[in-house]
Amino acid sequence: MPNSVVIAALLALWPGVASAEWHVTPAPVWEGQYTAVGDPSIVRQSDGTYQMFHHCLDVLRDPQGSEICLALSDDGLNWRHARTPESAWLVRGRALRARIGDWDEAHETPAAKRGPDGTVWLYVLGYRGAGVFDEPHNAGIGLVKGDDDLRFSWMGDPILRPSVPEDTGGLTSPTLAQTPEGTVMLYTGWACSMADPTCLPRQKLTLMAVPLGRDGLPDGTPRPVLGDPGPAWANGGTSEAGILRGPDGMFYLAFSSLPGPRDGPYFAQRIGLARAASPFGPWEVAPDPILTPEVVGQAWGDPALTAGGVLAPDLAFENGQVRMWFHAFALDEAGGIAAARIGHAVADWPIWPD
Repeated sequence: MPNSVVIAALLALWPGVASAEWHVTPAPVWEGQYTAVGDPSIVRQSDGTYQMFHHCLDVLRDPQGSEICLALSDDGLNWRHARTPESAWLVRGRALRARIGDWDEAHETPAAKRGPDGTVWLYVLGYRGAGVFDEPHNAGIGLVKGDDDLRFSWMGDPILRPSVPEDTGGLTSPTLAQTPEGTVMLYTGWACSMADPTCLPRQKLTLMAVPLGRDGLPDGTPRPVLGDPGPAWANGGTSEAGILRGPDGMFYLAFSSLPGPRDGPYFAQRIGLARAASPFGPWEVAPDPILTPEVVGQAWGDPALTAGGVLAPDLAFENGQVRMWFHAFALDEAGGIAAARIGHAVADWPIWPD
């Protein structure tokens, strides 16, 4: 496809990548206003326009924090800020404003879908704080519904709070699967809080699933569907994920690995692949990642742009191909996150490695 680079030759330099079929667009496709964007969720409009909801930075807030913004594209590669009712000169494309003093003082990880009336329904992680997500046990997933002018109305309290052992430490990163029976929400459950100094050595992130009713609300008890994926590069946990149902009727899950020790070989996050007959599993995990920060950084011409990892994929099936949008972290000299950009890759169907 145009504006893409075939990474097959690069894979020989970095063994342990599941398939040579992925093509990485040779530059980030979206940097937003402040090079601080991530967690893309893609929806197609009836006229073919791509809508990408993503987290962004609100510099007008005191303190500054994370909001949800919207970008538009005609091809999924070339993006522009949307003109929304919540836009401002210093927060272009803002779709949803966080509510200081309420449970959603900061927003991240949106998951968008078309509601029965054709408008956008947006599931959003909200939490208290200044946009520094260090206490997921304070988080909840809320639902907002938009109108034709992209005005979003909150439904009030979170529709999902920590409620089972696998998410007692918090929940993040909703994503949506469409099945013949309806919609299933998958999200990341935290077994312990990041505020607990003993958490990181023993935490196990778990992919959870819960069915949604026609009103968009949970219709059942969340249950774990994928915990430790197994391979060493996944570091014992399953984080942000995107899902699609393939032409073969199987569900394909692209997921982020959990960051490993800073001095270890798998510090930077990678994107893996799993498949199952149902969003509730059981999931078969491919032994190797499908995207790594080394491969994407090489394709972008600067490995420093992806030194913090590639993560938070969203998937779409189009014209015999699977498209994936994801974000990548650049690090500063101290090892902290310096920037976040959104990238794009595509693979011909089938995507499961032989």
